[in-house]
Amino acid sequence: ELHRRLERSRGFLHDNDGRSVSLAEMADIAGLSQFHLARYFKLAFGQAPIAYHRGLRLSRAADFLAAGAGSLAEAAELTGYSDSVALSHAFRKHFGQPPQQWAMGKRN
Repeated sequence: ELHRRLERSRGFLHDNDGRSVSLAEMADIAGLSQFHLARYFKLAFGQAPIAYHRGLRLSRAADFLAAGAGSLAEAAELTGYSDSVALSHAFRKHFGQPPQQWAMGKRN
């Protein structure tokens, strides 16, 4: 039963990679307290729920940029970041380089 609840919350994150999701929303979906969701999610999937979701959003932005599908501002809008500066900061922290540099390396 616990595994099913955790998978439901993880699926919710995948279905909502275009916006920010709160731990409270996830806990409601899973039918668990926020404390228990955070604890068991990390044990099951190796990351805290919010970090897992951030990775999904940044991967979606990276794929979008590497494909040359649009601008950084459009990638930010697509993935629920407030603006291109917020996305750029999160991207650099996650991937170790700015989005433009990363995307150019992937296209070459």
